[in-house]
Amino acid sequence: MTAYSFSKIIPSGNPTILLHDPLLPEGSFPALAAELMGAMHLGAEQVGALYPPAQGAPARLHMMGGEFCVNATRAAALMLVRQGRLGLFSAEGETPVWGGVIAVSGARRPVRVLLAADAPGLYRTIAAFPECFAAAGGQCRQQDAPEGGDAAPERLFCAALVDCSAPATVCRPMQRGVILVSMPGMPHLLVDASRHPLPDLSATAWMKESAAWRHLCGLSDAPASGVVWYEPVAEGYALYPAVAVRATNSEHMESACGSASLALALALRMTLPDKELQAVDVRQPGGGTLRVLFHDAGDPSPENAGAPQNSDRQPKLAWISGPVSLAAEGVAYL
Repeated sequence: MTAYSFSKIIPSGNPTILLHDPLLPEGSFPALAAELMGAMHLGAEQVGALYPPAQGAPARLHMMGGEFCVNATRAAALMLVRQGRLGLFSAEGETPVWGGVIAVSGARRPVRVLLAADAPGLYRTIAAFPECFAAAGGQCRQQDAPEGGDAAPERLFCAALVDCSAPATVCRPMQRGVILVSMPGMPHLLVDASRHPLPDLSATAWMKESAAWRHLCGLSDAPASGVVWYEPVAEGYALYPAVAVRATNSEHMESACGSASLALALALRMTLPDKELQAVDVRQPGGGTLRVLFHDAGDPSPENAGAPQNSDRQPKLAWISGPVSLAAEGVAYL
């Protein structure tokens, strides 16, 4: 048997297994993930491998199907804080905030992350982020990173800054009440549940319907894709994401999905008459909420100074945020 060091992390209700720098070829990841996700093993909805920073490059997250996953990125950020591998950024009298970048499979460039002990502290930092980042020439005031171990935080609020700019991300109506949002690493088909009722979630009915929608809209051969039913609720919107990954031969009605939440917010932004839509709260099937906050000013990084900005309807970047909690750490045997 082979031993694999792992952390099981719950980003906004989405059970995620992250392996610690596994020494195995990436071609063997899908089969390994399928076993780890099973009910007779660790149990989860997705698996990734996290590699530490090396030779000036950021830490790297590789999902087992090669897809891009916002929630797994946020889970990896918590893990990096616990390992002392993200910088600690803080302002006098405010909640400490950790930050850095992570290279993620399926993403066009490294993803920026911010973490704080509470939601108000995180959102204060997000509000000040462009000015803070630009004023420091690309580096916020950085203190020594904390050591991992017993004193390391087990729960933080985390936001990931995701590129959603055109032409890489495209929203395309497929039929009445159905919009395809194509984005790097994971296309999502958004289905308005008021026009196309949500299938029975307690049986296999949803799998048949999601397969039919994928076939109808040309997603059957996509490496990873989501069929996402959504509906308005008092606090914003609720979604029900059926996410399939071909490499692992898996499909889950996920308890939470960050990229699906972003896809929904983008579709609303692009199709609703109100161009000023800046934030969307999305209730997840597991009961948590993810907030999508559009960042219309563009990337404040020095290398992107002077880059053209997108139209009012399609922003360039968005923060996806919510709580992330550690569930377990240990060694898995296969």
